Amino acid sequence: MIELHDIRAFWQETGRPERLLPATSFLPRRSLGRPPRGHSLARAQALLAQAAYAGPPLRLWVLDLPGARQEADWLAARAARLGLPMQVVPAPLDALPDAGDDVDLAFLGEIAGSDEHLSFWSALKQPELLFRRLLPPATLRSVDALLDGYRSAPDHAALEAILDRAEALLLGGHHLHLTHHRVKRRSLHPLIRDVHPDAYGRIDFKRLWLPPAEG
Repeated sequence: MIELHDIRAFWQETGRPERLLPATSFLPRRSLGRPPRGHSLARAQALLAQAAYAGPPLRLWVLDLPGARQEADWLAARAARLGLPMQVVPAPLDALPDAGDDVDLAFLGEIAGSDEHLSFWSALKQPELLFRRLLPPATLRSVDALLDGYRSAPDHAALEAILDRAEALLLGGHHLHLTHHRVKRRSLHPLIRDVHPDAYGRIDFKRLWLPPAEG
């Protein structure tokens, strides 16, 4: 599936206007220093032939948002051309598949706050996070054991080392596939100053003070 999910091919084939920042790490600053992963349809076809999958369509869970649906439909069509059936399962933003839903794959997105390491820790430790349910129990225990080391990490370098090992465990085992970091742009009137977007790209205009009209 990782060979099939080539985010650069998706961007090119669908004509997405946004800037593409391929993800090789959970954090954008780390991705900038690493070359993006290569993908090969020929290798994907060879792996599918080797697997000889003959089961029901793989269920791909995705938020029911236009951009996410477009990417999921593109991936499902690409898989179908190589003989791998896939069913896209859209869901509203405030819903997650219940424990009895046999979801096989999921498109997810995480936003890091100002404290990157705390954001990484909280994202991976949230019990309601769907991907925790999809991880093999042994892998989940290993990830949790690594993250427990955050409590005693003496400095930034130690935190980065834990992040390195956690990423290697999740990505090296193909439990997660990172695609891209979202890049948001906002245009403001030049007279609007001293406001800054939060981690989600939202701007708090309540910080602006407007003097009351006289008279």
